[in-house]
Amino acid sequence: RWLALTRSPGVAITISTILFVSFHIPFLLLQNEGLSLGTATMRLFFGGQQTGIVWAYLFYRTRSLWPGILWHGSNTVLGYVFV
Repeated sequence: RWLALTRSPGVAITISTILFVSFHIPFLLLQNEGLSLGTATMRLFFGGQQTGIVWAYLFYRTRSLWPGILWHGSNTVLGYVFV
C-alpha cells in the first residue's frame, strides 16, 4: 500500500521499515526491565532496521508475505533455542 501511495519502492520500503521497527519497541522494553526508551529505540533502529529492510524488499520482489513470515519465524525460534 505504501508503494501505491508513494510510487517509489525506496520510500515505501523505508516507511515500512520504520513502522516495523517501531512496532517492536514495546516488546523490547517488556523483555528488558530497566531499559530506557531511548536505548531500546536506538538498539532497534541500528540493529533491527536491516531485517526490516530485507523483509520489505522480499515482499516488494515476491509480492508475498510468506518469505518474511518464514524468515521471522525461524529467526525467533532459533533465537530462543540458541540464546
